[in-house]
Amino acid sequence: MIRRLPPLPVSEPNFANLRQDGNLYIDKTGFLQRLIEEGRWYFLARPRRFGKSLTLSTLEAMFQGRTDLFTGLSAEAWVEAQSKHPSPVVHLDLSLWDSTGTPADLNAWLLDEVLALADHYQFSIAAKKTSAQALSFFLRKLCEAKGQVVVLIDEYDAPMLANLDDPQKVQCLRVVLREFYKVLKGSSSLIRFVFLTGISKFTKAGIFSALNNLEDISMSEDYSTLTGYTEHELVTYFHKYIIHTMQKLNYTEQDTFLEKVKKYYDGYCFDGKSKVYNPYSIVNFFKTSAFKNFWYESGSSSSVATYFQKYGINNPDTYRQCSVSPNFLSSFEIEKTTSESFFYQTGYLTIAKIEENKIILDYPNTEIVNSMAQMFMDYIYKVPKYTNLAEDIWKSINIGDMESIIEHYNIELAAIPYVDFQNAGEGLYRAAFLLLLRSARISAFSEIPTKNGRSDLIIETQNFVLILEFKVARQKNEIAAKRQDGIKQFFEKNYITPYLHDKRKILPFVIVIDGEEHIAKAYEVKNKVSDIAKNSGPSRQK
Repeated sequence: MIRRLPPLPVSEPNFANLRQDGNLYIDKTGFLQRLIEEGRWYFLARPRRFGKSLTLSTLEAMFQGRTDLFTGLSAEAWVEAQSKHPSPVVHLDLSLWDSTGTPADLNAWLLDEVLALADHYQFSIAAKKTSAQALSFFLRKLCEAKGQVVVLIDEYDAPMLANLDDPQKVQCLRVVLREFYKVLKGSSSLIRFVFLTGISKFTKAGIFSALNNLEDISMSEDYSTLTGYTEHELVTYFHKYIIHTMQKLNYTEQDTFLEKVKKYYDGYCFDGKSKVYNPYSIVNFFKTSAFKNFWYESGSSSSVATYFQKYGINNPDTYRQCSVSPNFLSSFEIEKTTSESFFYQTGYLTIAKIEENKIILDYPNTEIVNSMAQMFMDYIYKVPKYTNLAEDIWKSINIGDMESIIEHYNIELAAIPYVDFQNAGEGLYRAAFLLLLRSARISAFSEIPTKNGRSDLIIETQNFVLILEFKVARQKNEIAAKRQDGIKQFFEKNYITPYLHDKRKILPFVIVIDGEEHIAKAYEVKNKVSDIAKNSGPSRQK
């Protein structure tokens, strides 16, 4: 069946190639036509692999009047008219620069790029010392010969983002880029249209201090779905792939299938209202018919992990439903920004909602929650053979083997630097357990509210419901008391009550961590389920 479907553009950011090869294309050209008709200078920040390159490539084809590529698309008529007077296009992608180079190397690379463009348009540029000088000269000559120029710059901030661990180098790279980009504003009369993309939003200082005429559409409600796929686009364009994948994964109910896809890959929001699916992950999902962390595994995780290590962040759950000010993106340069801003711009956090005086951020979906866990296990805690560990704990949980589960948990705890837990409370130990579960792609729920309180952790499988309460004993002589406190808490707060009529076996445990030896032990809450049932009649009826 899949052979009759258009090929999926798994790694094709070039619009012309995509269309000529018959790849599936989700039509965004209506957005781009509107941009062209309403303004001239734009900037868009989006995470990596979120459609920025394809957006610029599409704009390039539109301005060139490539009518052969737009049949049946929203902007077909506009491109037909444009084909009668195509515009010259200067298109640069700074992610192609070798980030191990020096600032001088960056200047030389930009100079070579301008010279190559000049050669393409059959111009000769006399020797110039800087890339900025060459660009200024080239834009003037190109406009004189071909008309006003369209300038498209992809991943404008890539050289800096790749060197965040070297602030001094970032400062020097910024100087080179500032001089280069400053040419654009000085050449305004020569330019018809400018579009810059990147990961980090520009600030009042730095590169864009001399390019303040760009309209930032990164959080614009009008263009919030310019990249990524909406729910409507998913069910419309991917309908046949949905049917095919459901058959391969043995799903019979489309609503059930789409709900899982939604939880796994949807949830990105850039305006506080509209949500989109991660385009890279969706295409790979339908290509492979497997729920995997495609976006995370495609790169950049080590640099994000370096950020975690640099700032001593040892609990990723800190960023669940975190509150930031409305200007949280515009206060600092990317290498000086807050962690919330950094994780938002790199795609690990998104806007959950916008309130009057604050923005609430959260992880967008299951893929990112699992990816954060994988990152911690890989780079922060450096748990040896964690992939095998994840597989083993998955097996143990599915048979309700708590003794084995705790053995796996203690392997994780042994790998975590002791200093991280010196002042840690129950929250961090619970978070470490959650990371282990998520790395194994096991669904778990933290702090589930009941009538009288919140249970620490709930794990549900086909045959079992594990209800866990965590306690930390700073000294060995506190272990027995902490165990009793946890058991008492189960009884007093009725953690088991919501599951009294569940057909699955209920496994209530108190997990006590020995703070001296840095190990955990599980204590089953024996003979308490029936007691809780007897003492929770009113809440049950309610």
